[in-house]
Amino acid sequence: LRHGVSTVRSGRRRVLGVIFHDAT
Repeated sequence: LRHGVSTVRSGRRRVLGVIFHDAT
């Protein structure tokens, strides 16, 4: 479960970063 949460959190952070970069 921990590993899954970590993966989801990392993926979500990456997506947010991409969106932020695209928005900027």
